[in-house]
Parts: sequence; structure tokens; C-alpha cells
Amino acid sequence: AIDGVQIANDGTIPLRQNERVSWDYLISCKHPGEKQVLKILRDGKVMDVQLPVEAHTPLVPLLQYDINPSYFIHAGLVFIPLSLNYITMIGGEKMADCPANLSMLLTSGEKQYLDEQVVVLSEVLLDEVNMGYEQIKSMRVLKVNGAPIRNLKDFVARVETNKEAYLIIEIENYGIVAIDAAKARESKDRILKQYRIPAEKSKDLM
Repeated sequence: AIDGVQIANDGTIPLRQNERVSWDYLISCKHPGEKQVLKILRDGKVMDVQLPVEAHTPLVPLLQYDINPSYFIHAGLVFIPLSLNYITMIGGEKMADCPANLSMLLTSGEKQYLDEQVVVLSEVLLDEVNMGYEQIKSMRVLKVNGAPIRNLKDFVARVETNKEAYLIIEIENYGIVAIDAAKARESKDRILKQYRIPAEKSKDLM
């Protein structure tokens, strides 16, 4: 129970006559900092626990309007921050065609840092420099050269300051993408011209 309201086995609570809603409705009625009393069963004993309500900081931004999308293109690989705009674009309103690991981040992901973003390799602009990786689409980027990434700006900085012969990108549910650094630099202008893209990255990353 929450604040004395019993929760049914299906996770619902009574609202009005013959109407029921999800239990989290009780939490949404509170403001951050307010207290809620939960009746729980622990070690075979029923007890009341008082907990403060905290604001939820979603990892994936909800629908955004009137802003230019953020992106970065390297060796024909297109990287973007995950957002609800992107999830609905690839999966439809019901997110049926969206990869499960991405849609789960929308519902359960929470930021550990204020500027944290989920970086996604959204698509591959075909070119000889990325041969063999053309099937990658809508996959989460985890690391660059073994280092976890914090957001898209951090990812761009790590790519642009790479001194190794190969850039190693770790992709969730895929594995390793290895890009020849010299060939990637040579391919930049060619790819932008071929796909008629004015810049390799959005203005917010410059």
C-alpha cells in the first residue's frame, strides 16, 4: 500500500467508481521533497516505511520541438544522442520497430550526470572506408578506445583527439567497430560531398 491505498496484484489502484489506474499515479500526485508512506512486507513482517519523493531525471529526452538535431559524422558513421523524437521516427508511435534496449532506456533510464546522453550510431553512409559495417543501424555506442563516453560532445572530442592508427568503437549488441584513422580523415570531404551534407557535425558541437 502507498499512503493507505491498497495496490492490487495487477499493480492498479482505485480512482473513481469502477475505474482503476496504475499505482504510480499516487507518486505523480506528490511534489519532490514530500513524504510517502509505504506499507511493505519484509522478513515476514508488515511495516510502514516513510520515503521522500525525488524528481526523476530521464536519461532520454522527451519530444523536442523547434531545435536543430545534434549529429556527428565520422567515416560515414552517423552518431546522434538518443531522444524520443528518434525512437518514434524509427519505431512509430507504439515503438514497435524500435530496438528493445533503446526503448527500455526511455522508460527506465535515469541520468547519473546532468549532461549524460545515450549516443547512438543511427545509420551508415556507405563508403569504402566503412565497408563491412553497413548493416549497423540504431545501436548504442558504449566506448571509444576502451573509454566509456558521457555524451555526444565527449564522443566527438575523443574521436577528434585520437592518436592511434585505428579508432575502436564498442557497440552494444554488436561488438567492435575498427576504423582506419588515416582513411577516415581522407574520406570526410568525399562523403559530405556525395551525400550533400554541409558539415560533419551540428553547430552545437562546433
